[in-house]
Amino acid sequence: MSEKNAHTYISVTCIRYLMLCSANMVKIPDAKPWTSVHFEYCAQYLNERPFAKYALCYLKDHKDGCHGDANVVRLASQFIDGLTCIWTVYLLERWVRFNLNKVLLNSKEAGTAESFRNKLLNAAVMKGFSQATEILLIVGANSNSRDKYGIAPLSWAVWRGHEAVVNVLLASGKVEVEAKDSIEWKPLSCAAIRGHEAVVKVLLAMGRVDADATDKDGRTPLSWAAERGHDTVVKALLATGKADADKKDEKKRTPLSWAAERGHEAVVKTLLATGKVEADAEENDGWTPLSWAAVKGHEAVVKILLATGNVKPDGKESNGRTPLSWAALRGHDAVVEMLLETGGVEADVENWDGRTPLSLAALGGHKVVIEMLLATGKVEADTKDKWNERTPLSWAAERGHEAVVKVLLATGKVEVDAKDWEGRTPLSWAAEKGHKAVVEMLLATGKAEADTKDKWNGRTPLSWAAEGGHEAVVKALLATGKVEVDAKDWMGRTPLSLATEGGHDTVVKMLQATGNVEADTQAEVAKIGTKRKAEVFIQIEVDSSNIMPGKRPRIAID
Repeated sequence: MSEKNAHTYISVTCIRYLMLCSANMVKIPDAKPWTSVHFEYCAQYLNERPFAKYALCYLKDHKDGCHGDANVVRLASQFIDGLTCIWTVYLLERWVRFNLNKVLLNSKEAGTAESFRNKLLNAAVMKGFSQATEILLIVGANSNSRDKYGIAPLSWAVWRGHEAVVNVLLASGKVEVEAKDSIEWKPLSCAAIRGHEAVVKVLLAMGRVDADATDKDGRTPLSWAAERGHDTVVKALLATGKADADKKDEKKRTPLSWAAERGHEAVVKTLLATGKVEADAEENDGWTPLSWAAVKGHEAVVKILLATGNVKPDGKESNGRTPLSWAALRGHDAVVEMLLETGGVEADVENWDGRTPLSLAALGGHKVVIEMLLATGKVEADTKDKWNERTPLSWAAERGHEAVVKVLLATGKVEVDAKDWEGRTPLSWAAEKGHKAVVEMLLATGKAEADTKDKWNGRTPLSWAAEGGHEAVVKALLATGKVEVDAKDWMGRTPLSLATEGGHDTVVKMLQATGNVEADTQAEVAKIGTKRKAEVFIQIEVDSSNIMPGKRPRIAID
């Protein structure tokens, strides 16, 4: 067979195959405008036609080799005339213009066709259709076009981890490998964030990407990979010798800081093994990798960092809190134990508001941490903070942490009735919140004054409990026989009036049953009760007047 005949046979085969493919595209639903589903359907159709890639790529060469063979010219004309479906015209108009010398659309329509091809390319890339991506690049889709989100095909392929598609785009030689997306992430950063090791290696192998490029927040691919815990990606970036292992972002956070916060033990080890990172690097607010690991309770990372011997276990951040303070607040007892064992931490250190680790642990109700701190013999069990002069016992009582209250009382070193700057005692706080067990523990010490008034409101524990409707607490306080049932606060309100205003009928009956309520107080309570009933009646009437026909009445009682 002569070379001309070979070109002729191949040309005929290519044209007939393209005619068949274009004819089947007519089956795609005719919807205006196309949705993402239509583009994905079409991209899948192209992806399942691998010979179309060869036909589109080499038909012109074979046709030229035929030297004007009449049969080939006739078939090519029939093919062009058969492009009646608008979608096939949009897809192939540029290819036809350059390969078959036929103009199918005017300049305005050609612009619409270009947009169509670009959207189709994005659909193929998003779905990981490498064959369809090649076909679309051949017919003139723009490999650097941006979708409505401002993201180019390469960024989407990288983000989705479609290695084959990434290779196709890069092989075109026209893709911008350093193009930023709408949030200024480059393809390498996208791959690092997602942990697509193979894609990262493909991009790095090109030798045209900046392995240490920063985004708008000053973060590098290494920083992102470290935060996400992608150790293999971290190693790949470090292996280039061009990624700064200790580079700080806009917040002065290093890759080690991000890895420590997220508890990525392997990444922390990898970064420290470089010998090029500052293990105790401080950020804008004084936080260190150890601070982050401590606050998050990442025991393994804390242990690794302490073992370096290059971190300050007692370093303070801008609020004056140390790793021990944070670990105590969050109840990370294993971390607390490790920090105390270093011998290099101040167990009773105060932060900016005078709170100690013991106070913070009491607030959180962390009994084990409390016991550890007390066991050091270096903490004051009854220390008051600066801003509101509250003790650990006061915080624990307010939050209802019975076990912590019990431990603190057992020390014999706490003032059970200590007053804060409002003049409130632990009993007052526990009563307000309705913590019956704590109230009983405090009263059982014999050192808590059951009827003390605070400075700001002139309220007693009974007043607070009555207002909240805490029946069990009211009962416990009354049982002491040491409370003034009719005590007035600075606004002249008594426990009975407060309970009545709140609608706590059981508490009202309990107080009235004592027989220690004055006649004028009973009269005032009667007025409040009448007023409440009137308000309820009025509210119901108002709501009822707005009932629509056929609707169920909605009764709101204030």
